[in-house]
Amino acid sequence: MFRRSSRSPLPRSCGAARCLAFVAAAVLAQPASAGRPLVTDDAGVVPAGACQLELFSERLRDERANWAVPACNPFGNTEIGVGIGRGRDEAGESRRLSSWQLKTVLREHEGERAGFGLMLLDRRDRAVHRGRLGDTELKGLATLPLRGEDLLVHANLGWLRERDGEAASRGNAATWATALDWQIVPGVRGSLEGYGSSGERPSAQFGLRHELVPGHVQIDASVGAQFGRSRESRFLTIGLVFVTPSLLR
Repeated sequence: MFRRSSRSPLPRSCGAARCLAFVAAAVLAQPASAGRPLVTDDAGVVPAGACQLELFSERLRDERANWAVPACNPFGNTEIGVGIGRGRDEAGESRRLSSWQLKTVLREHEGERAGFGLMLLDRRDRAVHRGRLGDTELKGLATLPLRGEDLLVHANLGWLRERDGEAASRGNAATWATALDWQIVPGVRGSLEGYGSSGERPSAQFGLRHELVPGHVQIDASVGAQFGRSRESRFLTIGLVFVTPSLLR
């Protein structure tokens, strides 16, 4: 069972390297509901007292990024996560990337009952933002069980503030994401989702994840692209998620 943070829709102004950073920047995992490799976040957090470590690699055409993303839930309904990544663009320039996030559950989804949550997250290219806030997003989260844990819908609606290197606002955008998340066979889940932001073409992706050790180790992969720009924006991700037992038990 895995719980996760989120991956965010692509920013409105998105060069190839910037798209790679944003698509990769904020992913964690979650229970039998949403998790890596989804962009859409669920209304859930890692179990109280537990921590997780996510390692994943993403490729967008000739560019790559590798991430390590630890997260913990010390309070029972709030998850705190950070991310450190390194990317390389098609010109061979190295990029140092980072992210942080706070995610809280207002009501857990359970059985046929919908769950709701809130998330605040920030993503930075350390060469651009230079110790300042990066691109910050606040969003609401919902998880709607259609057939218990076997079939779920996740939906996000948020507001993104983009900043340049002087911490000035580069622009604001409404963001959205929705995903269908289903069990294929025990221990294996599939996902199909769409996501985007105001002023940009939406994107879509398909993902698979498999629990190698139920509740503790997951492997996952996804492929996706932006509508109308499939060749330029196509990306592939592969990841591993490790979850510790709860220290509160």
